[in-house]
Amino acid sequence: MGFGRGKGFSPVVEPVGEHTTRNITCVEPQSFRPTAADTWGDFDLSKVVPEGATGAVFHLINTDAGATRKVGLRKKGSTDNYVGGMTRSVHSWAMVGLDENRKCQGYLESLGVQHFLLVGYTGENYTFFTNGHNIVPAAKIAWVDTDLSALCPGGIAAIIEFATSLDFTDLMGARKHGSTDDRHPGSRHIWMVVGLDANGHLDLWDQDWPRGALAFNLIGYITAGATFYTNADDISPLADGTYKSVGLAGYLLHPVMAFIELDSGAAAQDYA
Repeated sequence: MGFGRGKGFSPVVEPVGEHTTRNITCVEPQSFRPTAADTWGDFDLSKVVPEGATGAVFHLINTDAGATRKVGLRKKGSTDNYVGGMTRSVHSWAMVGLDENRKCQGYLESLGVQHFLLVGYTGENYTFFTNGHNIVPAAKIAWVDTDLSALCPGGIAAIIEFATSLDFTDLMGARKHGSTDDRHPGSRHIWMVVGLDANGHLDLWDQDWPRGALAFNLIGYITAGATFYTNADDISPLADGTYKSVGLAGYLLHPVMAFIELDSGAAAQDYA
């Protein structure tokens, strides 16, 4: 499960001893689009995800080979309005909260070249805020220790939406506090799942550009059912342009999903 760009960062969901719906449940991919472009539209997931689901997992796709396109996701009832750019010919992943009727909202600039694929949903171990909390670091070009213990009580990981304006890429990074990983690739609008240390801290990195980050929008957190490593394992393919089979059984006994950071530096590269 890729959230953003990076190289390792592969915590694995472990459901053993817990009901699956407390964590993440995968579903057959189903396409969702708003009814109109350039406006927020409701996604009713009640026929796909069960009662009690707290959030949804989407695969985001932009097939336009020539243009960056606006994209957004938010919990139904939210007034968050981040519709930053999704780079041309790219795909990404996102988590978003659901209201009590299992609804969220999506935004696409072009219905012809963009769409959302619902690939899963979350249970009670995943908490989502109606409106996010902007935790963009004040200090720039440095890793900033960020305390989320009050916002994420009992949290083992934070769910963050990173957004810039449509036309600008910002170098950014997020890591579990105590990590020595030092990746801060160029991004515009991505979603991340980042481990927290025992005190509820993580580190954030933001470039000092005049029109840089609009938000590190904290939209939720995880309290159990997943393992997050302090330093990531690099599982990059050894050859370009080929798929590589990666076994995860060596990490946990019964993994069902992995969070993987994909890093191509400041320049965009093809990946899948």
